[in-house]
Amino acid sequence: MYLPAIEGISSAITMLLLELARNEATAQRAQQELRNVELLEVQTANDITDEKLQRLHYVRGIVREVLRLAPPIDGGFREACQTIELHVSSDLPLIFS
Repeated sequence: MYLPAIEGISSAITMLLLELARNEATAQRAQQELRNVELLEVQTANDITDEKLQRLHYVRGIVREVLRLAPPIDGGFREACQTIELHVSSDLPLIFS
């Protein structure tokens, strides 16, 4: 199962939407770029071409900046709710890294 990949992607998308909500001017400029490249109102997946995606310079910059500011790899939004004590056999080595 690809749960770590899904969690990383969902965390990145959440942070991207949060930053766009915080900065209306950036969101409007990104929306204008999507409109100019004709990706704002796509009808089918065939309407999204590699050529169109390559023209999204501003949107790509936003995504890179969000990933730089809030990388999804470090664990995202998880927080321990309670401490759990592990009882391990004395002959079993336990390694944390």
